[in-house]
Amino acid sequence: MSCTKLLQGSNDLVALIDLGDTLAECTPAVQTALARLRQPGEQEGDETLIPLPSYLEARRRAVMSTPGFWRGLPPRARGVELLGQLREAGFRVHVLTKGPSDTPLVWAEKVAWCRAQLPGVPVTVTDDKARVHGHVLVDDW
Repeated sequence: MSCTKLLQGSNDLVALIDLGDTLAECTPAVQTALARLRQPGEQEGDETLIPLPSYLEARRRAVMSTPGFWRGLPPRARGVELLGQLREAGFRVHVLTKGPSDTPLVWAEKVAWCRAQLPGVPVTVTDDKARVHGHVLVDDW
């Protein structure tokens, strides 16, 4: 049975879709910024390791907390396409994104990005995504 037939006539289903690396191109911007911050003697390409070494993780957090970082991210075409497909299938779509507890500015920037790029799509910024209910969660993790 197709997803559309399954959902036909239902307005009660909610799809939650993540912001960073799902709707917005986050990782390329972080990697570019980390490469600019590379110090003499540091290995090129370390900014792509998972998990990042602790000194690079600290830089990553600083980069992602820099004023303007989130507002300046371009939309991820496949994520925006998926959002449209979820709507076509009958889901009410909401952006669900985690906000760092120590950087409230990031919360505001994520909402501002969504308002600019996805007008009319509700946004929830939370400390804990598990506390938000939906029928589908699309997340890069």
